[in-house]
Amino acid sequence: MANDIIFSRAGNDGELSNERIMQLAPSVFATDHRDTLTQRYAQLNTASLMPVMRDYGYVPVQAQQRRLRAGSAVRLEHKHHLLAFAHVDDLEGNDGLRGEILLYNSHDGSSAIKLMAGAYRFVCSNGIIAGEGSTNTVRHSANGVAGFEQMLRNVIESMPKMMERIELLRSTQVTVDQTIEMAKRSAAVRWNMLNPDDHALKTCTLRGIYADDRTTGMLSTHILRAEDNLNDAWTVFNRI
Repeated sequence: MANDIIFSRAGNDGELSNERIMQLAPSVFATDHRDTLTQRYAQLNTASLMPVMRDYGYVPVQAQQRRLRAGSAVRLEHKHHLLAFAHVDDLEGNDGLRGEILLYNSHDGSSAIKLMAGAYRFVCSNGIIAGEGSTNTVRHSANGVAGFEQMLRNVIESMPKMMERIELLRSTQVTVDQTIEMAKRSAAVRWNMLNPDDHALKTCTLRGIYADDRTTGMLSTHILRAEDNLNDAWTVFNRI
């Protein structure tokens, strides 16, 4: 997303008003879709899904939208956008971390509606999305709202498991050597440097801009924020 992730949220990380969402992601309130789409496309505008989220206790806390490229045939109000929702009970007193649900949508036919479980870390205004199996999609169709509500229930059911895994990481202490090894493995996964059979590091030469396992390992011990001066696996994971 093109908007700055810090300024796409309220200063207190609380609920965003409709007026603020309109400023950050006007396509949320689009009432039509790209005119080149066929009659099979039944628009589900994001604004109509927000009351469904609220019925389950989730309110918008972040809004972003892709910028319009020069010469693009797509109108601004049809562009891909994101809303993050937090439960009203988690807006305060969340121990520096809270689970959120991310909603992706567009009105140009480029994607289905997607819901993903995520976690937001307040110390660095950073978010992480749960891995494979936590993303649900529904196409723009006549029965889309009913499909969206079922999809929402599936994501809500996955949230406790995700948060349990995070708490397990927070309760696990790692040594400096383990931290460096985590960093090396992270770099290897990022740049496809692991053999698929035995997960050993490949012997290969990569070109372009990337962080190799050696520099990543060194940087993993470099702490920028006092809040990151912890040795639990969750903090180390975010630092890397």
